Amino acid sequence: AGQILVTGKCMNLSGQQAMMVMCYQDDGTRAWSFVHDNASDGCTSSEGAGMELDGAGQIVVAGDVTNIVLYSTIWRLTSDGVLDPTFGTNGIARATGGSGEAAYAICLAPSGEIYTAGFTKNGSDSEICTRCWSADGDENWTFRTGQGAGYGVAIHPDGRLLVAAGGVVLFLR
Repeated sequence: AGQILVTGKCMNLSGQQAMMVMCYQDDGTRAWSFVHDNASDGCTSSEGAGMELDGAGQIVVAGDVTNIVLYSTIWRLTSDGVLDPTFGTNGIARATGGSGEAAYAICLAPSGEIYTAGFTKNGSDSEICTRCWSADGDENWTFRTGQGAGYGVAIHPDGRLLVAAGGVVLFLR
Protein backbone atom coordinates (compact mmCIF):
# COMPACT_ATOMS: atom_id res chain seq x y z
CA ALA A 1 0.00 0.00 0.00
CA GLY A 2 1.36 3.38 -0.97
CA GLN A 3 0.45 7.00 -1.14
CA ILE A 4 0.16 9.44 -4.03
CA LEU A 5 1.40 13.00 -3.47
CA VAL A 6 0.51 15.99 -5.64
CA THR A 7 1.67 19.61 -5.37
CA GLY A 8 0.66 22.76 -7.20
CA LYS A 9 -1.60 25.68 -6.40
CA CYS A 10 -5.18 26.19 -5.39
CA MET A 11 -7.36 29.10 -4.37
CA ASN A 12 -7.42 29.48 -0.59
CA LEU A 13 -10.38 30.71 1.46
CA SER A 14 -9.19 34.32 0.99
CA GLY A 15 -9.29 33.94 -2.79
CA GLN A 16 -5.48 33.89 -3.14
CA GLN A 17 -3.37 31.42 -5.07
CA ALA A 18 -1.75 29.13 -2.48
CA MET A 19 0.77 26.25 -2.56
CA MET A 20 -0.88 22.96 -1.77
CA VAL A 21 0.07 19.33 -1.26
CA MET A 22 -2.54 16.61 -1.44
CA CYS A 23 -1.94 13.06 -0.23
CA TYR A 24 -4.10 10.25 -1.56
CA GLN A 25 -4.20 6.59 -0.57
CA ASP A 26 -3.52 4.14 -3.37
CA ASP A 27 -7.29 3.53 -3.67
CA GLY A 28 -7.81 7.24 -4.52
CA THR A 29 -9.24 8.42 -1.20
CA ARG A 30 -7.70 11.59 0.21
CA ALA A 31 -5.59 11.02 3.31
CA TRP A 32 -4.75 14.68 4.04
CA SER A 33 -4.15 18.04 2.42
CA PHE A 34 -1.91 21.02 3.19
CA VAL A 35 -2.53 24.57 1.95
CA HIS A 36 0.10 27.25 2.62
CA ASP A 37 -1.24 30.04 4.83
CA ASN A 38 -0.12 33.04 2.76
CA ALA A 39 -1.30 35.63 5.29
CA SER A 40 0.67 34.19 8.22
CA ASP A 41 3.78 34.10 6.03
CA GLY A 42 3.35 37.71 4.86
CA CYS A 43 2.87 36.85 1.19
CA THR A 44 0.06 37.31 -1.29
CA SER A 45 0.44 34.09 -3.30
CA SER A 46 2.41 30.85 -3.37
CA GLU A 47 2.83 27.87 -5.66
CA GLY A 48 4.41 24.41 -5.48
CA ALA A 49 6.20 23.20 -8.61
CA GLY A 50 8.44 20.25 -7.68
CA MET A 51 8.46 17.71 -4.88
CA GLU A 52 10.71 14.99 -3.44
CA LEU A 53 10.59 12.65 -0.46
CA ASP A 54 13.64 12.62 1.80
CA GLY A 55 15.08 9.54 3.50
CA ALA A 56 12.90 10.12 6.58
CA GLY A 57 9.69 10.21 4.51
CA GLN A 58 9.34 13.98 4.77
CA ILE A 59 7.98 15.90 1.79
CA VAL A 60 10.20 18.63 0.35
CA VAL A 61 8.44 21.03 -2.04
CA ALA A 62 10.06 23.68 -4.27
CA GLY A 63 8.15 26.63 -5.62
CA ASP A 64 7.69 30.31 -4.94
CA VAL A 65 5.96 32.90 -2.83
CA THR A 66 5.11 36.47 -3.75
CA ASN A 67 5.45 39.35 -1.32
CA ILE A 68 5.76 42.28 -3.74
CA VAL A 69 8.72 40.30 -5.21
CA LEU A 70 8.76 36.63 -6.24
CA TYR A 71 11.03 34.42 -4.06
CA SER A 72 12.21 30.82 -4.57
CA THR A 73 10.87 28.86 -1.63
CA ILE A 74 11.15 25.38 -0.14
CA TRP A 75 8.62 23.87 2.24
CA ARG A 76 9.31 20.71 4.23
CA LEU A 77 6.32 18.78 5.54
CA THR A 78 6.21 15.77 7.81
CA SER A 79 4.77 12.57 6.38
CA ASP A 80 1.45 13.66 7.96
CA GLY A 81 1.37 16.95 5.99
CA VAL A 82 2.41 19.35 8.75
CA LEU A 83 5.19 21.95 8.31
CA ASP A 84 8.43 20.67 9.87
CA PRO A 85 9.46 23.31 12.46
CA THR A 86 13.10 22.13 12.38
CA PHE A 87 13.49 23.23 8.75
CA GLY A 88 14.13 26.84 7.71
CA THR A 89 11.80 29.17 9.57
CA ASN A 90 8.85 27.13 10.82
CA GLY A 91 9.13 24.66 7.92
CA ILE A 92 9.79 27.20 5.15
CA ALA A 93 13.08 28.32 3.56
CA ARG A 94 13.03 31.34 1.27
CA ALA A 95 15.81 32.60 -1.01
CA THR A 96 17.36 35.90 -0.04
CA GLY A 97 18.17 38.67 -2.47
CA GLY A 98 17.22 38.68 -6.10
CA SER A 99 14.61 40.71 -7.85
CA GLY A 100 12.17 37.94 -8.54
CA GLU A 101 12.72 34.22 -8.91
CA ALA A 102 11.01 30.86 -8.71
CA ALA A 103 12.07 27.24 -8.31
CA TYR A 104 10.52 24.79 -10.77
CA ALA A 105 12.46 21.60 -9.96
CA ILE A 106 14.06 19.95 -6.94
CA CYS A 107 16.33 17.02 -6.13
CA LEU A 108 17.82 15.75 -2.90
CA ALA A 109 21.43 14.63 -2.53
CA PRO A 110 22.39 11.63 -0.37
CA SER A 111 24.31 14.13 1.80
CA GLY A 112 21.01 15.87 2.62
CA GLU A 113 21.66 18.91 0.44
CA ILE A 114 18.70 20.20 -1.55
CA TYR A 115 19.10 21.49 -5.13
CA THR A 116 16.56 23.63 -6.92
CA ALA A 117 16.43 24.92 -10.49
CA GLY A 118 14.29 27.71 -11.87
CA PHE A 119 14.81 31.30 -12.92
CA THR A 120 15.84 34.66 -11.54
CA LYS A 121 15.14 38.08 -13.02
CA ASN A 122 18.04 40.11 -14.40
CA GLY A 123 16.48 43.37 -15.46
CA SER A 124 13.97 42.50 -18.16
CA ASP A 125 15.59 39.08 -18.82
CA SER A 126 15.37 35.81 -16.93
CA GLU A 127 18.46 33.75 -16.09
CA ILE A 128 18.69 30.07 -15.24
CA CYS A 129 19.07 29.89 -11.46
CA THR A 130 20.33 26.87 -9.53
CA ARG A 131 20.53 26.89 -5.76
CA CYS A 132 22.03 24.55 -3.20
CA TRP A 133 20.39 24.48 0.22
CA SER A 134 21.50 22.68 3.39
CA ALA A 135 19.36 19.92 4.87
CA ASP A 136 18.21 22.54 7.42
CA GLY A 137 17.07 25.02 4.74
CA ASP A 138 20.04 27.42 4.71
CA GLU A 139 21.29 28.67 1.35
CA ASN A 140 24.73 27.24 0.52
CA TRP A 141 25.29 28.70 -2.95
CA THR A 142 23.57 30.10 -6.03
CA PHE A 143 24.61 29.79 -9.69
CA ARG A 144 23.06 31.93 -12.43
CA THR A 145 23.78 31.66 -16.13
CA GLY A 146 22.30 32.14 -19.58
CA GLN A 147 18.77 33.14 -20.43
CA GLY A 148 15.69 31.16 -19.59
CA ALA A 149 14.86 28.85 -16.70
CA GLY A 150 15.85 25.49 -15.28
CA TYR A 151 12.98 23.00 -15.48
CA GLY A 152 14.73 19.89 -14.20
CA VAL A 153 17.58 19.08 -11.83
CA ALA A 154 19.26 15.76 -11.03
CA ILE A 155 22.49 14.36 -9.65
CA HIS A 156 24.61 12.40 -12.16
CA PRO A 157 26.14 9.14 -10.85
CA ASP A 158 29.57 10.84 -10.92
CA GLY A 159 28.25 13.50 -8.50
CA ARG A 160 27.82 16.37 -10.96
CA LEU A 161 24.63 18.34 -10.90
CA LEU A 162 22.55 18.31 -14.10
CA VAL A 163 20.15 21.14 -14.90
CA ALA A 164 17.73 20.87 -17.83
CA ALA A 165 17.05 24.28 -19.30
CA GLY A 166 15.39 25.20 -22.58
CA GLY A 167 16.68 22.28 -24.66
CA VAL A 168 20.16 22.15 -23.10
CA VAL A 169 21.60 20.30 -20.13
CA LEU A 170 24.07 22.13 -17.92
CA PHE A 171 26.65 20.15 -15.95
CA LEU A 172 27.57 21.89 -12.70
CA ARG A 173 30.26 21.16 -10.11
